[in-house]
Amino acid sequence: MLRLIAVLVMLGTPVGADVIRCDFDTRIDADGTAAERMTLVFEITDSGEAYMLGNVGKVEVMPLRGNEAMSFIEPLWAGAVHSTVIMFDGSAVHSRNTIISGSILYAQHIGRCQ
Repeated sequence: MLRLIAVLVMLGTPVGADVIRCDFDTRIDADGTAAERMTLVFEITDSGEAYMLGNVGKVEVMPLRGNEAMSFIEPLWAGAVHSTVIMFDGSAVHSRNTIISGSILYAQHIGRCQ
């Protein structure tokens, strides 16, 4: 847990590449709540760039650091975003807001990061 806090704090002033692994086990969407496993890995480079590695490959994300959590934002071509918020205690939520054929599809995944 202290390593996660150290990584998130260092993101304000990058001193080296690091990795944060998030394991989500609950999905909430229009159909309700269900058990669903998903893993996302965030890679932060020496220069402060951030990438998310997930089920569709590796994409660049925008890291945003606050005083209680770190967020990663993935803008999508349609104008929607996917975002992940990681609290310094490791609890996390990944929100998917996607536009497909003129409709918004949404889901949230609840889990932990380390």
